[in-house]
Amino acid sequence: MLIDKFGVNEYKYSIKKVLDTVGAGDAYSAILCLGYLNKMPIDRINFLANKFAASICVIKGAIPHSDEIYDNFKEEIKN
Repeated sequence: MLIDKFGVNEYKYSIKKVLDTVGAGDAYSAILCLGYLNKMPIDRINFLANKFAASICVIKGAIPHSDEIYDNFKEEIKN
């Protein structure tokens, strides 16, 4: 849940199979900071932060073996 002066945004990204939650909070926080610094609306920040955290939950450990996941989110943050 994110709150700003305009209201509240709740979003829960659905994950089919959680493998490991290590790093998910850091992933969420990273996108939250990027979104805030780029003046994105809270609904977009919350969606992307949840999606990125979920993508970390389906891998073993906190860091993906390839940079592909980061490349995908770089594109999404630009839009």
